[in-house]
Amino acid sequence: MSSYIGRHASLYDLFYAQKNYAEEAEFVHQCINKYHKGKAVHLLEMACGTGKHSYHLWQKGYKIVATDYSEDMLECARENHKQWNTDVKFRNLDMRNPFFEGEKPDVILCLFDSIGYLRSNEKILGLLKFVKHQLNDHGLFITEYWNAGAFLRHYEPSRTRKFRTPDSEITRVSETEIDYKNQLAHVHYTITEKSEDSIEHIIKEVQSNRYFLHQEMELFFQQAGLHCLDAFAGYTTDTDIKIDTWHTVAVLKKST
Repeated sequence: MSSYIGRHASLYDLFYAQKNYAEEAEFVHQCINKYHKGKAVHLLEMACGTGKHSYHLWQKGYKIVATDYSEDMLECARENHKQWNTDVKFRNLDMRNPFFEGEKPDVILCLFDSIGYLRSNEKILGLLKFVKHQLNDHGLFITEYWNAGAFLRHYEPSRTRKFRTPDSEITRVSETEIDYKNQLAHVHYTITEKSEDSIEHIIKEVQSNRYFLHQEMELFFQQAGLHCLDAFAGYTTDTDIKIDTWHTVAVLKKST
């Protein structure tokens, strides 16, 4: 199932303009400083999107390879970083069948709940084993995922948002269908873009994302040979994961 293809990819930064990438990158940086033994330099980001996290982390001195499975998202990221004049490298990597050649990173990131795109136990475990294999001996894996309790209590079955560009009006309708047995949220997007000359363009896309309990993720981590050093309620120092915690951010290392 494809997502963020074509025009949808180029609208991504508009849709998430309010997301505080700088603050989240600072939190990741602080976690690296706290938990990594010695200086961390090389960073591999999976599901990098349009490259906003990698930009703010590059500003902190990391050497970054940023990856995504969507070539359209990668093209948006490259254009962003060309304007920002960074030396971040971009590559294609599909987390469903991950493969990467290059120097073993000090840190691997998978943020913005992107691990939830892996819908089956097999694919999640496969990615985590890939992470363990790729990391150097003292490396860290930092990932973020939807917390099942908050998601099931507070998700919106239907949501409509409107956006403006200099020459068009965009309406995004998201309708969410829950598959309880498989812990999946199927989000049906209908995006309508009307230009000033009355031309209408419609995008339809379905994204399926998994939500997790923390103990469930702990089991996946253990099976893959990873040890959870800490888990936080979003990008905060609060380690109390509650029923209303929307996002869990976990910091892991290889098990000894």
